Amino acid sequence: MRLIPSFPLLGKELLEQAARRRTYAARSLFAILLLLGFWIAYMSASRELDPLVGMIGRGRELFDVLLWSLFTGILVLMPALCSSAITQEKEQGSLVLLMLTPMGPWELVLQKFTASALGMLTLLMLAMPLMALAYAFGGVSTERIEGGILMLALTCAQTGALCLAVSAYCRGSGMAFFASYIGLVVIHLLLPLRELMEFLNLSVHGTWTIPVQVTPWLQFATWDQTDGVMALAARNWPIMVSIVLLLVAARLAIIRRAQPAGGPWMLAWFRSLDARFNGWERRMGRTVRSEVPERDPVAWREINRRALASWRYLARIALPLFALAFVFMRWNFGRDDGDAMYALMSAAGLVLTALVLVSLGTGVMAAERAQQTLDVLLTTPMSPADILGQKVRALSRVQLVMVVMLLAIVCYRWYAHAMQHTIMAAYYASWYLPRRFDTDLTSKLCAQVEMAVLVPPIVTWMSVLVGMWVRHRGRAVATALAVLLAWSFGWVVLVVGFRSLLNDSTDRELVYPLLILSPGGYLAFSESDGLERMKIGAFLPHLAAIGIYTALWLGLRFRCLRMAPRLLRKSGGAS
Repeated sequence: MRLIPSFPLLGKELLEQAARRRTYAARSLFAILLLLGFWIAYMSASRELDPLVGMIGRGRELFDVLLWSLFTGILVLMPALCSSAITQEKEQGSLVLLMLTPMGPWELVLQKFTASALGMLTLLMLAMPLMALAYAFGGVSTERIEGGILMLALTCAQTGALCLAVSAYCRGSGMAFFASYIGLVVIHLLLPLRELMEFLNLSVHGTWTIPVQVTPWLQFATWDQTDGVMALAARNWPIMVSIVLLLVAARLAIIRRAQPAGGPWMLAWFRSLDARFNGWERRMGRTVRSEVPERDPVAWREINRRALASWRYLARIALPLFALAFVFMRWNFGRDDGDAMYALMSAAGLVLTALVLVSLGTGVMAAERAQQTLDVLLTTPMSPADILGQKVRALSRVQLVMVVMLLAIVCYRWYAHAMQHTIMAAYYASWYLPRRFDTDLTSKLCAQVEMAVLVPPIVTWMSVLVGMWVRHRGRAVATALAVLLAWSFGWVVLVVGFRSLLNDSTDRELVYPLLILSPGGYLAFSESDGLERMKIGAFLPHLAAIGIYTALWLGLRFRCLRMAPRLLRKSGGAS
């Protein structure tokens, strides 16, 4: 009997993290981003004040910016880093070997959880000097700093437990990555929906509320500092209970779902439906022909292997999503804040599309490496570029379905706006189309259409390129997500920071067209009527955006196909 427990798996995980160069690169990048965001907040707050004396007593503004940036960083980065903690062991076949060691299932779960939490906490510790600097300016109490650190630790623990439970249940890293973000959306957006809408100054009529909140940021936002930190800790018992329940779920799933074999349950269910439909057709006297790949065998294999590659399966998955989106849009029809809700829904659909394509795109070649079939593919007469093109062809169907969903949201937004601004719209709603359009709304809808059509293929080819470059599936997903975030929001931060350095208002306005280079900045700029206020007019920015994003799409595609022979042969081990 061991009196002093050992933690071999935790030591192995920490040693591997310390030996990787990308660990220090990630920490350096995270520190640079924190410093840049803090500097932009400082420059914005001290623009009309003295840089030193005028900032005395305004430390709370800097601390709040830093705190909410850390909350966002945990929710965005931790699933990408930790969702493959157990699925990686399944794909490599080492989880069963770990179970043969003297370590029990609880020890495996707790050591994996501790390694994931410590990896994220080391990143959060980089913000300590900036917190001390904000405290030195004054205006922020020690209770608020202690409460913020407590809620950051709970957020890190809850997110790590969720990712571990999802990783223990899922059989592949791609599904674990996607399911982790779905769980975070449920915890941090759907459960506190009423409070979130109040925070955004939107109508809360008809929204639900739950008596027990498990959302850390909401507990911190509604905390009265006069009660003290101990009162905040006492209020967080639902969050602690949720962490324990998630760890119990991971313990139960790690044994039952230890084997990666078996395939996705949805694909098996769809195939059983196909077998039943084929049986009905035979009874009716129809013959069912078996599909044979006359050409493009890799594309045929991908379409028949993936549930998200066959048109029949895509329709079965997409129709419920379309119905749910239509019900939500119909629920917002006629509301005063309906247009804002449609804009938020369009942005959420674009984020969902990016997550799906990142998960699938990085796994295009990672699945072949995990199944050790990449060398076999490279020995066929097909060129590596042809193999890659056929595998990406299966993703184009998923991409098309997501684009149709985004365009449907845009069309319904135009329809709702037209019906609200047309004379006798209630009488002519079934057939009347307005002849006059709102120019501001037209510009916004054009921007959404451009992003809905051009961003998905860019994300697809970017993810494929990262998946070929980075061999490990989890690290490839994290890298692709980091690149996507830097492109979507990092560029916006740089543009806003550069604008804050300019003193002339005219020069500051000239910086805004640079936001076109970023999808997030372009959509936010168009929603705030920024394109209409530009002196060059709103038509030229749309043409510039179409040209820039089309060139980026074609450039990434050309680069992927050009680098396919070298990257695939290098990762596959072929000469």
